[in-house]
Formats: sequence, C-alpha cells, structure tokens
Amino acid sequence: MERVEGCFVVGKYHIYVVNNLPVGSPAVSFHCASGDNDFGKKSLGVGEEFSFGFCKVPQFTLFFCHFWWEGKEKAFVAFDASWHVDICKHRVCYYAVKTDGFYFSPSYPPKDLTIFYKW
Repeated sequence: MERVEGCFVVGKYHIYVVNNLPVGSPAVSFHCASGDNDFGKKSLGVGEEFSFGFCKVPQFTLFFCHFWWEGKEKAFVAFDASWHVDICKHRVCYYAVKTDGFYFSPSYPPKDLTIFYKW
C-alpha cells in the first residue's frame, strides 16, 4: 500500500471520479473539496478520470463533490470519516458518472458498480 507522510497509521485513501456518460456526450463539470483541500472546478470528457488521495483523520475528514451536466446538478458527500469501514473497503471510493446518476464501487479497478446517488 502506498504511504505518504502522516499516513503511516491510517494509510492513504483514494477517491476516483470517472465519466461513464455515452460517447458524444458533453463533458461533466464538477468541484470536489474538503475543509482543507479544494481541487477547483474541473471537467471530464467521456472516459476521462480524476483522482486524489488523502490521509483519513478520524471523525474529521469529509469531502464533498458538486456535479453539473446537461442541465442537471447534484452535490453529495464523497467521503466521510464517520462512514462505516465497509463503504470504502479497500480505502477506495470510486464514482462513475452515468446518465441516471452516480455509481459506486469500493475498489479500483471497480467491481460491481451500484447506483449510489441519482441526479
């Protein structure tokens, strides 16, 4: 497992966002941030991926993401340190953006994507 300074006790967590919209779809725009980290507004074309890693600080780590696509908008918590360990089993939160919503897998590469949030 990859280690970064300060992550030697809890290890490093990763969040992945991938655009799984149909070929020819416009890019999806999004903004992910926490109280300490702001990745700014980004956009992903079909098939593109954005990821970031962080050290989980028990009871304090919280990341949210806000998405825009084709007149739709959705904001949600992408990681919360208070979640039970089973949600991000392998220290991974993987989100695939699709036309009907956001699919989730706790592994990378993703296995068994399930709908997590709807637009």
